[in-house]
Amino acid sequence: MKRFLLAIGAGVLLATILFLIGALYSGGGHSLTAITVFFPYSGLVAPSLKDTRWEIIAMILMVAQFPVYALLVVYTKGLRRNIVLTIISILHTVAAVIALQVYESSQPRYGLLLPVVAIQALEADAVECWLSWDAGLQVEWIRAPLKRSGSVASYGRRTQSNF
Repeated sequence: MKRFLLAIGAGVLLATILFLIGALYSGGGHSLTAITVFFPYSGLVAPSLKDTRWEIIAMILMVAQFPVYALLVVYTKGLRRNIVLTIISILHTVAAVIALQVYESSQPRYGLLLPVVAIQALEADAVECWLSWDAGLQVEWIRAPLKRSGSVASYGRRTQSNF
C-alpha cells in the first residue's frame, strides 16, 4: 500500500510540474505544443471530444497519465523494469508525434497576408482609414488630406496597436 501511494503521489507531482512547465513553454495558452508533448494522450482525444459533454475524458487522461506510468514502474522489478521503461518511452514518443500532427492540423492556416483597408471617416478635406498588414495585430491609421498644395498631397500617419 505504501508503494502504491508513493507512486500515485510521485505521478501527480510529476504531472503538476510538467503541466506548469508546459504552460510556460506554451506561452500561457497561445500554443499548446509543449502541453501536447508532455500529455499526448489528452492531445489525441481532445479534438474529437471538443464541445461535447465528454471533454472531461481528456482531462482525466491528462491527470492520470503520469500516475499510471509511475505505478507501472514501481510494480515491476529487475530487467522487466527496463523493458517497461523502454515501452513507456516509445509509446509516449509515438503518441506525442501523432498528437502534435493532430494539433497542427487543427490550427487555422493563413495564406498570403494581404493588406486590409477600411475607411474610418470621410470628411470634406481628408479621408481617414486603417490599414492592417498582419491579420489585425498591428493597425496603421492613415489620414490622407484631400486638399493639395500644388501637385503633391501630404499624408499623415500614426501607428496604433490593438493590444
